[in-house]
Amino acid sequence: MEIIVEVVNRSQRALEVYRFNQSVIRIGRAYDNDIILSDPHVSPHHAILSHDPEQGWRLRDISSLNGTYSRQKHDVIQEEVCQSGDEFILGRVRLRMLLTSHPVAETLPLDSWEPYIRRLNRLPYVMLLMMFAFSIFIWGEYRTWYEPMNIQKLLITAVLPIFIATLWGLLWSFVGRVLRHDGRFLAHVSIALVFMILLTFFDEMVEVIAFNSANLLLQRVLAIGGYIIGLFVLLWGGLYLASNFPARRRTVMSMALSASIISFLAFAFYVYQPDFSEEPDYVRVLKPPAYYATSSVSIDEFLKASLPQFDKVAFVRQKTASASAE
Repeated sequence: MEIIVEVVNRSQRALEVYRFNQSVIRIGRAYDNDIILSDPHVSPHHAILSHDPEQGWRLRDISSLNGTYSRQKHDVIQEEVCQSGDEFILGRVRLRMLLTSHPVAETLPLDSWEPYIRRLNRLPYVMLLMMFAFSIFIWGEYRTWYEPMNIQKLLITAVLPIFIATLWGLLWSFVGRVLRHDGRFLAHVSIALVFMILLTFFDEMVEVIAFNSANLLLQRVLAIGGYIIGLFVLLWGGLYLASNFPARRRTVMSMALSASIISFLAFAFYVYQPDFSEEPDYVRVLKPPAYYATSSVSIDEFLKASLPQFDKVAFVRQKTASASAE
């Protein structure tokens, strides 16, 4: 005779669960009911769920103002025999009736990185990440600072990414509260900080490759590809912590969003480029000689190696002058 009554949302997630071992269950907004619903569209004494030894459980509307809607019949009902798994809407509240023998979904295994996520959700780890990120951002700005040193501007520039990571964590923790009732704010902030730290090192690596290859196309392809992968991981982590989506859906959504965002930004960059530029496209990256992969040559060796080029120009000029004289 036991029955379970769940209050569910539109995505079929249980918000409240009641278990009864009695033959009559009163449902409504009044405080003398067995199931008290706070929705103002529910009548004080809205419905009665009762057990019949022959027909089983029955839900009967007791002259409520807004009625009782059956999801199975798609209509307002006065009395209905309940099967395990049936849903009814009272006001704006969805109730699902379940017998104790009703099957449950299979248990999902925890992902292998769940222990690391728990660590990232602890305040000491977040503080260490913030200090490390702050030092990395200070270093990144200092090495490209060509103006007279301004400590205030340097600190603001280094603190700004940490502030953005905090906003990112607030946004995703709000989504997590809505979808999973679990914010994990610190974990979201940690993932955003790790992303920004790795992005700083990735930018440095791309600059070193561009400096050695002098290939502008290679630099842009590496940058776009790296940003797509990095944004994909960031979005995937946010969806993993804040939603109940299966892994395949998270992967598809993250890849589609990251590719769309980076492609749109790259397209906008090229669209707003002028049709003609007085300066040619070239790699505008300068690094100390220690960053160069191959051995450098002296000025004298460079001039000596360049002499054949001047000889070719002189030969062509002489040949052109002779043809003009004839």
